[in-house]
Amino acid sequence: MYLEMKHRTIVSIFLALLFTLASSDKTTASLTNDQIEIKFQTVFDLLSRQAAENVQLRSQIVQLKNHIEKQDVIIEHLNGRLDKLMNLNSKVTEINIKNRPTETISKTIPLRTCLDIRSSDPSATSGYYYVDPDGQQSGDDPIIVFCNMTDGSTMVPHDSESAIQATSCLDPGCYSRPIIYSATMRQMLALIQLSQSCRQFIAFDCNAVPFEFNSVPQAWWTDRAGVARYHWAGSNSSVHTCQCGLDDNCALTSLKCNCDSVAGVALRDQGYLTNQDQLPVAQLNFGRTIVPSSYGVHTLGKFECSGRTQVSGMPTSCADLWQIGNTLTGFYTIKGTNTIQSVYCDFTKLPGDQGLQTLIGDIDVKSSNVHFSVQLRTSFNSANSTIPFERVISNPGDGLDMNGTYTAPKSGAYLFSFDSLSNDVTTNIDLYVNNAFQSVSSSGSGSGAQTMSQSVILTLKQGDQVKLVLRIGSLNSGFSSTFNGFLLQEQLTL
Repeated sequence: MYLEMKHRTIVSIFLALLFTLASSDKTTASLTNDQIEIKFQTVFDLLSRQAAENVQLRSQIVQLKNHIEKQDVIIEHLNGRLDKLMNLNSKVTEINIKNRPTETISKTIPLRTCLDIRSSDPSATSGYYYVDPDGQQSGDDPIIVFCNMTDGSTMVPHDSESAIQATSCLDPGCYSRPIIYSATMRQMLALIQLSQSCRQFIAFDCNAVPFEFNSVPQAWWTDRAGVARYHWAGSNSSVHTCQCGLDDNCALTSLKCNCDSVAGVALRDQGYLTNQDQLPVAQLNFGRTIVPSSYGVHTLGKFECSGRTQVSGMPTSCADLWQIGNTLTGFYTIKGTNTIQSVYCDFTKLPGDQGLQTLIGDIDVKSSNVHFSVQLRTSFNSANSTIPFERVISNPGDGLDMNGTYTAPKSGAYLFSFDSLSNDVTTNIDLYVNNAFQSVSSSGSGSGAQTMSQSVILTLKQGDQVKLVLRIGSLNSGFSSTFNGFLLQEQLTL
């Protein structure tokens, strides 16, 4: 409007000038032809500059209109996402109010998975329930999931389950769709840890929109760690493939996906992603959707986990304790290799997280008391013979016979000690394990009796035999010879 008014003003001035020149003989007579030509040229130049400005302003107006249209598209897209988020929140609220589980499976005392709910109440029907995979009194708040009570699978909903058409764009991955789940990532990771398997259905209906074109990826999905993945079924992330590629029945046998044929007809690729180390899908990207008559429509199913990991035998780690239901941070006892160990479990962390388990140390646990103490009060000088004992002070475990041979009743580490007094001759006493020499205690020659002693720690297996052998010399009867043994640490069989 402003440009048109300005243009009309200049034209009016020009016409007025022409009229004045034409109607005023005096004015005309007073101007030479050159002066009149100069004035006409001035007005003409003014009109030319104004016309150029008009063209430039019109171009700027067109650009502004295009920019406004693009902004309107973005605002419309964001409003659509906002509406879907509000609808999802509304559905969660509706689920909470209308489909509230029974009081035995309520939000106040939620179980960890749908399989747990099914096990505790076989009559429970499929529907939405509260579960708390990372455990009560620990981690994030309980989440709402859909429970398929046919098999007890736990299904986490999100905002992109319906069929959604990718917007038109040219570059690889130019269309992006972040996936917003109704559960926190911590809760979904906990669900993965508890489950035997997890999967997520994905489908893409296409018309001339490929996943890959001329060996250049045009589409991908992003895993939970933010890594782009190019397989659309199965668990092998090292190859670009779809379910038809795995089944060897794609539209073109030379390709691994139907949509990669870029055919001008409706095609579909669908399958389940099954790599638990990558799921759930965090984002979808598609590109090259701007070709006339082309389209790409994606459908992403709920994140689904089924089965339950089992801990066989005694727990051997904080991860095992978490699996069987312990979620309160503190000190716990677990099974070591051949010992019982004390550990500190920080259950604010999940299995696999650094700092979940801190080893305090081994616990001295014995299945029974094992030790002995015996004496010999008389002299003994039978060379190369096992030293017998005549008085038993203690012998729990019944390992020592009176002939002097000790048979280990338990496997583990033992402490043995021997004290005696020799006569006036050189005396050597050898310790044997299973008739194999281990150590020697000896006294020198000289006047008067001399003391002899030795101690040793041995690792024995159940049934190993230990004995003392007098190789040479004589034991004094004026001093009791004592042989002691004690199980320091049992090698437990758990």
